[in-house]
Amino acid sequence: MPFFDAHNHVHLAGDGPRLSGMLGRARQAGVSRMACNSVEQKDWPLVADLSRRHPSVHACFGIHPWYAKTAAGEWLRELESRLLATPSCLGEIGLDRAVEGADLPRQERVFSLQADLAERLGRPMMLHCVRAWDLMMARLRRAPPGRPFLLHAYSGPAELVPELAGLGAFFSFGGDAADPGRIKLRKALAAVPVDRLLFETDAPPEEDGCADWYAEPAGVVRVVDLAAKVLGRRPEELAREAWRNGEALLRGLV
Repeated sequence: MPFFDAHNHVHLAGDGPRLSGMLGRARQAGVSRMACNSVEQKDWPLVADLSRRHPSVHACFGIHPWYAKTAAGEWLRELESRLLATPSCLGEIGLDRAVEGADLPRQERVFSLQADLAERLGRPMMLHCVRAWDLMMARLRRAPPGRPFLLHAYSGPAELVPELAGLGAFFSFGGDAADPGRIKLRKALAAVPVDRLLFETDAPPEEDGCADWYAEPAGVVRVVDLAAKVLGRRPEELAREAWRNGEALLRGLV
């Protein structure tokens, strides 16, 4: 059964034994596809090269809100060139009020330019949103409805799920959704339509031997298993649905 890790950053593991080990374990676990997201401009060549060498790795190019201040030079033109050269998504992009020293106006500008580009090229977005749902919803409501985008590590309220799904959202969850103490998160997980649900690892961990077992691509298998328990579903059924949802999100790009 194939699995899809809907969001990670495996390029940050470096091009050596650590990365090879992660990709090998993912392959053995049945993880046949993963979306590898850049976080800043200097990542783009790494992600592009990784996706060329490893068919399971789907490239996503963008500037994360934490790194909005690093966008420099002709960065938007370079980003467009990357997207045109590779069947890829915009990611990871978004808004984050929680990060220390957040320059929200700068985040909004960098995000808006990237969202405009995604719409113009018809590419899915991999979105990061933390404590900025008012701004995010305002931007998404202005976009053409029905175009797919992924809300990575969804942290919004369950009440927003129906409207977001109507706008084209897919929702991705990691292993923390199985934590009994994360009541709001578990409610959101249960509110997501079955045809919009995805799972992720946000790999890699900060260091080898990290206790976060799900923070490498192979861990998405266990994320699915835990989510199935929360939802009262059979893991193999949930895995099949998540794979189909991943194909729908990336339709025309894989």
